[in-house]
Amino acid sequence: MHNENSSFYDSSKVMEKVLVVDDEENILKALSLILKEEGFFVLTEKDGKSGFETFLKEKPSYVFLDIWLPEIDGIELLQKIKEESPATIVIMISGHGTVTTAVEAIKKGAFDFIEKPLSMERVISSLKNGIEYKNLIEERKEIFDVRHFKPKDREEVPEKREKKRTGKQKQLIKQKTIKKSTVLYGIGLHSGLKTGLILNPAPPNTGILFLTVPQGIEIPALLENVVKSGYATCIGKDGVLISTIEHFLAACHSFGITNLVAKVHSEIPVMDGSAKEFCDAFNKVGIEEQDEEIEPVIVNKEIKIEKGKEKISIKPYNGLKITYHLSYPK
Repeated sequence: MHNENSSFYDSSKVMEKVLVVDDEENILKALSLILKEEGFFVLTEKDGKSGFETFLKEKPSYVFLDIWLPEIDGIELLQKIKEESPATIVIMISGHGTVTTAVEAIKKGAFDFIEKPLSMERVISSLKNGIEYKNLIEERKEIFDVRHFKPKDREEVPEKREKKRTGKQKQLIKQKTIKKSTVLYGIGLHSGLKTGLILNPAPPNTGILFLTVPQGIEIPALLENVVKSGYATCIGKDGVLISTIEHFLAACHSFGITNLVAKVHSEIPVMDGSAKEFCDAFNKVGIEEQDEEIEPVIVNKEIKIEKGKEKISIKPYNGLKITYHLSYPK
């Protein structure tokens, strides 16, 4: 076992431990360097058996774990770690991963899945998300404990809400994410091939973020990234496209989900052709309300878009009403 102290060690507080398990020496050195510079206490091991022994002894808060390991493979070690400590954030890494492998890892409790070769930005981004998610869960537990056992704190909540109602502030709503990771399988509408979708909780202000597998390219669900919206809505970045996102985003909107990481190869599975199965998945994993707020999109006047004989409009309405006219080709 190798223990390496950060050169930025702050003696006023305890350093968080990170365990890296990989059979490639260059990966161990690279990750150790990155993590030390971020202020972590780094532990490294080259096989699954030693990795689990070190985990039991040192109890790190975060683990980077290779899929392919001698003694005990990464998936088996992941399962052992999560059985021993469900709160530990485990980030899987692999140079030979597939969507199926990534899905299996997420199902068994992995927080994230990173493809080799590793980039410093991707490693730091993944760990940062893991830290924020872990802190959010811990904060939620503390808030629940305080409000459950101290009536005084409960009485203060309506006053804060009333202040927001009467103040001259913009209308705000709580940000939301899913409570835990989930996966969906289906067929790609364009390719006709089996594809998967991995959904991970995300910290506040992340937005809906698509992450391509295996490239690891981040594509935010923003209007500027929309490539086309004819047969199906596609977004893209750096020459990489993700297709058929409309039903998935509709489900996110209907549940008020504002922060989510969606990992997919190149096409969202079409499922039953609607948003229903995405909604079912959200109902199953649950929705987590976050402390931060966001200004909602409000339609306060009619908006029309026309292109030749085709047109679409949306306008304010007390409820939901959809009318459409479909002309079949002769």
